[in-house]
Amino acid sequence: MTVIPDNILFDLDGTLTDPKEGIINSYIYALNKLQLKESNPEAIVDYFGAPLHKYFEEKHGLDNDKLDSAIKYYREYYSDKGLYENRIFDGIEKLIKNLIVTHKSVYLVTVKPTVFAVQILKHFNLLRYFQNIYGSDLSTINDSKENLIKKLLMTENISTGNAVMIGDREFDMNGAKHNMMQSIAVGYGFGSEEELLAAKPDFFVKSVKDLSDLLCK
Repeated sequence: MTVIPDNILFDLDGTLTDPKEGIINSYIYALNKLQLKESNPEAIVDYFGAPLHKYFEEKHGLDNDKLDSAIKYYREYYSDKGLYENRIFDGIEKLIKNLIVTHKSVYLVTVKPTVFAVQILKHFNLLRYFQNIYGSDLSTINDSKENLIKKLLMTENISTGNAVMIGDREFDMNGAKHNMMQSIAVGYGFGSEEELLAAKPDFFVKSVKDLSDLLCK
């Protein structure tokens, strides 16, 4: 990256933190409440980064009232326990501090409800570094990454050429592409290298160190 944009947009799950335990536990809790089973809990990882309802629709065929109940139960567990069954990736806080020192503006863009994203950043003492948080509300259907990025660019009056989206799933790359801005795919999260490269990011890095080297030259 020859010139680092002034505005750095981070995804949350799989990019800043590893939320695997808490998210899987929340899904399993919801399924148990509905007397449903998941034969392979690890398969839930494939839905990380997607809108919350997608897993329940595609894997269990839920719709209407059952879908609403599934999401209600998921959030019941997640808000109480799941969001704390989480860890920050090594080197992330140092990276964000370095960006702030170099006068970059840092934003969070996540399909996760904003209220949960704020709690997580507070938990890891990261909230103070972010200019703003763009996430979903608590309705049943989480917002898409492309709509959240669009809202951020308009609200903050940021040009597409002066921002970059960083994430670990194809949804992040597609959201950036839809808004005609640069993207960086991180290979240490939940998206496979094959998935990420197929989404044609502008840059691909395999570790937090590589991401730091790219952004903090």
